[in-house]
Amino acid sequence: MPRISNIMRAKSKIELFFDLAPNNIYTIYELTTIFNTNNKKWDLSYSMSFTKFLDFLLEKSYLEEIDLGLKTLYGWKIATHGTDSLYEIAIKLKPRSYISHYSAMFLNNMTEQIPKTIYVTYDRENKLVNHTKKLEQSKIDLAFSEKKKPKEVIYTFGGYRFVLINSTSNERIGIKNMELPSGVVIPVTNIERTLIDIVVRPELSGGIQEVIKAYQSVDTVQIAKIQTYLRKKAYVYPFEQSIGFCLEYAGIDPEKVNSLLAACKLEYNFYLDRAMKKPKFSSRWKLYYPNYL
Repeated sequence: MPRISNIMRAKSKIELFFDLAPNNIYTIYELTTIFNTNNKKWDLSYSMSFTKFLDFLLEKSYLEEIDLGLKTLYGWKIATHGTDSLYEIAIKLKPRSYISHYSAMFLNNMTEQIPKTIYVTYDRENKLVNHTKKLEQSKIDLAFSEKKKPKEVIYTFGGYRFVLINSTSNERIGIKNMELPSGVVIPVTNIERTLIDIVVRPELSGGIQEVIKAYQSVDTVQIAKIQTYLRKKAYVYPFEQSIGFCLEYAGIDPEKVNSLLAACKLEYNFYLDRAMKKPKFSSRWKLYYPNYL
């Protein structure tokens, strides 16, 4: 009768460990840590290396390799968790990351669309100090006369795209934890932070028409939060003018809209989108916006 190996004897304990774990997606570093922490508890032999342990889980158990091209992750029973696994994959692409833009719109019930692209932002470890000189109207006009060139890193898996966005801040402003149906908890931008992000980068949010629909989907907005986030993010451009316009267009409480307007300096004419053809102009917000609105 063939001898049963130590790892085969421990198979049920190992599988129970992963079944009860709070997450289902792992980096190679996380799996190595799990092995080093538990190998004695599982009575694995001294000859059992991490490589053998990993191969065993891939071949004999429920661990799957997730090949993203430039990066490899590992998933535990990912087929049973459906799209929840995709969001967990996204936040494992980079430390200090969170779901944002169009994906945050979806998770916050701000769109009826089900995007096949998952947007994830990661904060810099050190805040980027802004040394930009004073704005000039001519420079704003030039910058928004052209489409923004994409610089994001893109991964693909299972018919989905993962777009990795670099944030200039390191303060994790406006991030909340959201529990998915699988029980996994992921960080997602809250409603106010999402309203800011999608105006700053509408091309990552389904376009201006989807942005407007997202604003119209919101029942209430905390203007104080938006103002606090804008102050902390310290954008070069006056995005508060775009946000105020969208809030007003969406029919948000006029008193709240007026409080935001009162805080706007309105030093420059600004743009709701880039490369617009024959845009309209709002003198109230000093903002150019698409002629279809």
